[in-house]
Amino acid sequence: DLVTKSKESAVKGSLGSVRSALSIYYSDTEGVFPSTTATGLLDALTTGSKYLKELPFIGVPKPGNHINTNSVNFGALGDTGGWYYPSQTEGHVAVNCTHQDTKTSVWSTW
Repeated sequence: DLVTKSKESAVKGSLGSVRSALSIYYSDTEGVFPSTTATGLLDALTTGSKYLKELPFIGVPKPGNHINTNSVNFGALGDTGGWYYPSQTEGHVAVNCTHQDTKTSVWSTW
């Protein structure tokens, strides 16, 4: 149980890092979020390592068959792990997982 909780904390920390980088990007571009194209978020936050060196990998602990990945999903929320960035106008990043964590919160609602 402690191992699972520590993995959840690591994912939350990574999520905070990505959200902070996105917030700084938004400020630097005077109110524009990265596009939701295949490489929009990735390129915006990692080019030249200005905001992030790379998107962090997410290792969602059980349950499910998640892949430790730093990929970004732009379509419908799924359950494959990685990042979920659905809207350029909202600028919201979440974990692409519909399972519950140890505190019964759904991962994608963090």
